[in-house]
Amino acid sequence: MSETYNPYWSENVIFWGAGATYSLGMKTTGAISDSITKLTGLEQPIDERINAAFGEVGASVKQGIRDLIFLIDHDKEILAYFIKKGFEDEEIYQIIEQEYDRIYERNNIKDFQAMHLRETYDWETLTQVVSVCPGAGTDSFQLQDLFNIIDMHIQGGQGFRGENHSFISISQLLRAKNTLKMLLILLHSIDYMKALDNEKVFEPYKGFVNVLAEMMLEEGQTYKEQGKELNKRDFYLFNYAIISMNWDPILLWLLFMAHKQVNESKNNKFEETNDGKFVPLKLFHDLGHFMAVRSIGKDSLGMWYPMNETVVQRLNDPEHDIATRRVRIGKFYFPHGMHGFRECPNCGKLTAYLGDSWDWFSKTLFPAGLISGLNLPSFNFKSVDESLAHLSGKFDAIQCVYCGEMTEIHHTPLVMQSSFKGNHPPFIEEIQRDMRVSLEKAEHIILMGYSLPQDDFIYRSMLSARKNRKGKAEPKCSVIVDALAEAQDEWLTDEKLDRFIKKNPNTDFSRVIQTARDIFGRDNVRGYAAGIPNVFTGSNKETVKNKVRKIFNY
Repeated sequence: MSETYNPYWSENVIFWGAGATYSLGMKTTGAISDSITKLTGLEQPIDERINAAFGEVGASVKQGIRDLIFLIDHDKEILAYFIKKGFEDEEIYQIIEQEYDRIYERNNIKDFQAMHLRETYDWETLTQVVSVCPGAGTDSFQLQDLFNIIDMHIQGGQGFRGENHSFISISQLLRAKNTLKMLLILLHSIDYMKALDNEKVFEPYKGFVNVLAEMMLEEGQTYKEQGKELNKRDFYLFNYAIISMNWDPILLWLLFMAHKQVNESKNNKFEETNDGKFVPLKLFHDLGHFMAVRSIGKDSLGMWYPMNETVVQRLNDPEHDIATRRVRIGKFYFPHGMHGFRECPNCGKLTAYLGDSWDWFSKTLFPAGLISGLNLPSFNFKSVDESLAHLSGKFDAIQCVYCGEMTEIHHTPLVMQSSFKGNHPPFIEEIQRDMRVSLEKAEHIILMGYSLPQDDFIYRSMLSARKNRKGKAEPKCSVIVDALAEAQDEWLTDEKLDRFIKKNPNTDFSRVIQTARDIFGRDNVRGYAAGIPNVFTGSNKETVKNKVRKIFNY
């Protein structure tokens, strides 16, 4: 008689949003919108706009940002800059020529290298597109409107007239989109480098990921004692999966480091062999697509593959008499892409870049900036071709580990908050499909710093479909957004949660609670209003472990 087939999927799915890294100083979507509209608002002097958009950064970084804008603009920014400094018409073009010479010298570039930047990026067109967006130059400007205008015209194959009545062609829009992607990466890169100046802000996150790693080891030991087969999903899949709504790789990297730490520990003795030796239980990630990661911690260029289920099943196969390790994996999805993703323009394969050193506070976690004057640490060139690409003006070049072609920042596949979602690379589609099944099977949805905004209608629809799926118990939902000053270190449910949101009606926390209740039902939603990292912060490891258990146990 045939048995019912019900494959195991992780019970808990964490949505990791921009609010989860806010305490590190990483910009949320609203802050990015604010930075973009301030930076592109041509009414103010460029130095004032850079200060408003990037905040407190060193003088050399501000100089680098200004140099970059001058290099990818068609001389209008630099002309306005010197006019506002009071130079007269008869001398201004000589002054501009001298300034370009200084920019080239500061950044060690030549005319032909600058030409490559201008052929790829277009600052002037981006400022024009921003200027026609609703609310441009005000607090009501929304990044989604900018994405929509760009994607609508690119997908439609038609340009449009800008604010000054000049026609914006498709080729200009493509360069403007490249510029926007580059700015998004630059904004987050600078935020990350500022965070590294105060490593203490990472401590709660390190405690969180270290506890997660320990819990997954303990869970594996428990499952083994329960007699679960090591090569079956209900043993080797973590009880949680993560959907990162962010483009930054910070959480993934911290988990990589936590896993590396336990994987290399001499105390990791999972299974004893017949000759009295011990086999460790190692932890890895399944990223939803079998991608290669550019080699980390090595001087030579090569590829390193994260684990996937095919490999795990073979390693855990009990028929293999000699085992060097047993493995468990956790699903980690980037459905919108990641700053370190590169899509090869030749073979179309995906390479992931996660820096050059195995270091908790890796200074090379984000890709290199477009020019050296930005004073951002760059990766080490690991091949002759990468060095030559840098000399040709491709300062952000990373070589495809599959075919050897060069990739640049504009080859980063980022899915933007646009209503026009088509034309994704196949690997993004694959990640999203695997993620969708994970959501369908989840018993507990955890919103960590993700506020279910109105424009994310796809995810709201997915969650509603999960709630209404027949034959499954109704899923639970935990909400952790905002960090309200009046909140206690506790989980709120039912009437206590009602009273709290009644006292704090005009907050993201109260709005998300109501949205979650609309989707999951009042009795299936709880909230933690003291925010992140408080939800997993404690005075010692045991306290942290108890708090992390509470996150999952609902």
